[in-house]
Amino acid sequence: MRIMKTKIKGMLSIICVIVFGSGFFATCFAINLANKISLTPKCEVKTEYDSNIFSESTHEIEDTLLTLAPGFSVELKDIGDFQNYVSAGYNIGLVSYLKKNNNNYQYHTPYLLMAVKSPFGFYVYFNERYHATADPYGSSNNYRIGQKTQRYENSLDLTFGYQYNIYSLELLMKNYMTRYDELFDQWQDRTDNVISLALYSKLTESKKTSFLFEYRLTLAEYNKQNDNIETWTDQTSQDYQMNDIMVGVRFEPGSKINGAIKFGWGTKGFDNEKDNFNRPYEDNNSWLIDAQVDLDIIKDKTNVGFQFIRSIQGSPDSDAASYIDTFLSFNLKYNLKKDLIFQGGLSWVNDDYRNEYPDDNDNNEFRPNKYFNTYGINLGVEYKLPQPENGDEDDYDEGPIRKRDITAGIFYKYESKHASHSDYSAGEYSKNVISAVVKGSF
Repeated sequence: MRIMKTKIKGMLSIICVIVFGSGFFATCFAINLANKISLTPKCEVKTEYDSNIFSESTHEIEDTLLTLAPGFSVELKDIGDFQNYVSAGYNIGLVSYLKKNNNNYQYHTPYLLMAVKSPFGFYVYFNERYHATADPYGSSNNYRIGQKTQRYENSLDLTFGYQYNIYSLELLMKNYMTRYDELFDQWQDRTDNVISLALYSKLTESKKTSFLFEYRLTLAEYNKQNDNIETWTDQTSQDYQMNDIMVGVRFEPGSKINGAIKFGWGTKGFDNEKDNFNRPYEDNNSWLIDAQVDLDIIKDKTNVGFQFIRSIQGSPDSDAASYIDTFLSFNLKYNLKKDLIFQGGLSWVNDDYRNEYPDDNDNNEFRPNKYFNTYGINLGVEYKLPQPENGDEDDYDEGPIRKRDITAGIFYKYESKHASHSDYSAGEYSKNVISAVVKGSF
């Protein structure tokens, strides 16, 4: 089934934020809601040393980067008796390289969030986020890691829900799109349309834990492939459909544990039989898991975060249409003393191409199994400047401007990627990154 091309444009997010930041803010004052508005200017300054800025397997290049990232957010909370809210913001990043300054780039990330709840159990959530960048860190499916790539992504979520007693039913409709500026990258342009239906049931007396069942349908279209870019056509494009069924538990904010744990089964089927090189597509299926939880072991003292995610992804390679992505991480935050926090973490990523990278039987070419393992470690210390203890603090107690919140930190990150066979060694790399960050909101 061919997907109707979306008319949603990523720049709509910027327009929404600009309109919201001016017109909505003024309107709220006009209707006497100023005491519920929070206006938060923000700024971050970061200096980092990167031992391998282009993530190369050989001929590594080191450099020092400077990032200046101003931004703002506007929030209107507690509208009525049901905690309705509107939130919008805009963050800009200006990134400069000390040596390789022809790789300087900017990023822009506007967003708009809304929640509307009724006294009859109905509620609606809206979430749109836009991200434009030219960084060399690769897209969500690791396309062009180590190369400056101009692109943008836009994600729009709309959730309709109804709660009755201990039960909740949610319908999620999502549109995700990614677009590339350069012609030779545009074969990766993709639009995902997602429909998800989820059922929740409270399990505990505190109503902080719910059982969940979720079905999710994803229809993905490679837009430029269907427009005959390069050697692609609508008869060879990588368009696909995914069906996922998940069960698990969700933990509501306010308890010692927060997040969700879901596991299930997923299938991926391609719309076409063969690609642009006449190679057959291989439908895929796998067990899935999406566990993302935070645990307060000691309140305001020790926090542990855990993530275990396994999913089927669209491949960044033209000769393999998908891969299984498995991500595992463990993070710790520990208050060494008041306002001084230690942070540490370990991570592992496995990208397994499985039968998506078959032997070339026509040329009697054997291809070894293709997969990559990426290992990471991060350490850091962050210090939060205390709030003023004199009378100046009263200047920030009321009105739309928040109190100041300033932190400074030093961080270290090590990352190393290894291939399953020497044939794929060009994708390997190791890097060390040391950074110093000062950020504040006012």
